Amino acid sequence: MIIRSIAQQLHGIYNEDYNIYNVDCNSKIGPVTFTIGGIEYPIEQQQLIIDLETGDCALTLFSYGDDSEPTWIFGYSWFRSYCTVFDFSQKNIGFAKPIF
Repeated sequence: MIIRSIAQQLHGIYNEDYNIYNVDCNSKIGPVTFTIGGIEYPIEQQQLIIDLETGDCALTLFSYGDDSEPTWIFGYSWFRSYCTVFDFSQKNIGFAKPIF
């Protein structure tokens, strides 16, 4: 529901073939901030809208499942915004801004 709402604000059109929202490449969206463990992790516009190199752009946020129990997939936009370290022995996940 949240992703659909974001897409609607951007006048996105759902593409059933690829399960993505196509949006205007000139769309403007402020950072989307996720709060995990009390820490805020903003994802900037350049990670949220990507050029598909077909003349179209797409929103990089995806949901999984139905609206009764929404599940988010932290994919492209998240991994381009944060380095993610999995510590399986301690059952921890850490995040840090990448240095380019």
